[in-house]
Amino acid sequence: MCLFLLVGGVADLLVGWALTRAGTPRVGLLRLQLLGALGTAIALVGQFATQSASVMIVCGLALRICYAAQDVPQNALSSLLPRNPADAK
Repeated sequence: MCLFLLVGGVADLLVGWALTRAGTPRVGLLRLQLLGALGTAIALVGQFATQSASVMIVCGLALRICYAAQDVPQNALSSLLPRNPADAK
């Protein structure tokens, strides 16, 4: 359990660092969010569709990494939302 949380935390840091370093535009954030969501869905299904312990562990780790790829761009996009109608113009 702790391994999954550690991998998730490191993945959050690495994805955030990579997005900041690359200066990813908003469209790139949307694409990464979509790919992360698809990867998360596939890993989640894979984690519970098998009875092999090793496949469950690999899918669980992939789930944490893909979720970071979906969650960090979502948080970045949320910070770009306008605060009021005047900011939207």
